[in-house]
Amino acid sequence: MHYKPMIYFAFALCIVTVYSMDVQSDEIVSTTKPILINDALVRLIAEVYVPATESGQLTEVLATEGQLLQKGAPIGRLNDELVKIDAYLAGIEKEIAQEKSSNDVDRRFAEKSLEVAESELRLSRDAVRRVPDSISQTELDRLRLVVEKSSLSIEQAERDMRIAKLNQQLDKREYEAAVVRVARRQILAPIDGQVAEVLAQPGEWLNPGDPIVKIIRMDRLRIEVTLDGQKYGPELQGREVEFEVALPPGDRIEKFQGLVTYVSPEVQPINGTIRVWAEVENPDRLLRPGVHGKLTIRPRYHEK
Repeated sequence: MHYKPMIYFAFALCIVTVYSMDVQSDEIVSTTKPILINDALVRLIAEVYVPATESGQLTEVLATEGQLLQKGAPIGRLNDELVKIDAYLAGIEKEIAQEKSSNDVDRRFAEKSLEVAESELRLSRDAVRRVPDSISQTELDRLRLVVEKSSLSIEQAERDMRIAKLNQQLDKREYEAAVVRVARRQILAPIDGQVAEVLAQPGEWLNPGDPIVKIIRMDRLRIEVTLDGQKYGPELQGREVEFEVALPPGDRIEKFQGLVTYVSPEVQPINGTIRVWAEVENPDRLLRPGVHGKLTIRPRYHEK
């Protein structure tokens, strides 16, 4: 009777051990053996429709289909005659404001006027002390008023200078905004890539967001596959891959090297699969989006 619990325990231990060995076996296989996927799909990493950023007439398109572009390369230009004039006028206003903000003539004149008025009032008071009634009270009041007026003139001049400096900052920002408006009429490539399609022609009126060209990145492409989510997971991240495909003419076999860049954390509830992406180098642009080929994910301890 006492042996039955021990037998049940031993049986359960065997089941756990077998399951553990099976799981460990799957983990070892996923890390030490290559994974072969026969139906891998090539997709673009970056596909950008470059839009107009302002309203206006398209005056020129510099890009052509198939052209290779670097980021920042000119693609086209919207009519910019008026915004250039606005920028020029804003530049002049900025210079005028700069001159006004640095002009302290009124303040210096007010300070000198105060010195003269104070000196005249002091001399008049000295004269009255020496000879009473030599200067009337009305004249003394007038001299005191001149001193106060000169003092207030200094305050006004300093206030005017502060306002001039604020106006100078405002005009500077308005000039910078005008320069930006000119720049926004120059259409530049946002990424390195190849022109896949020109979507607008010179003379057309465009609104913000209207596409001008389509640019795709071809020097690096994405390979997409699905794998069994019960067998594979984040351990695939960073693994080396090789993509093999038959390309025209003559269905010659080409191989492309890369790395696993993304392993989905989500398992599809319907079929239990996960999405895995790899990125491969395509320096000669032989590989094209949309083709299918064979992807090999190399083991973690692969030696070249």
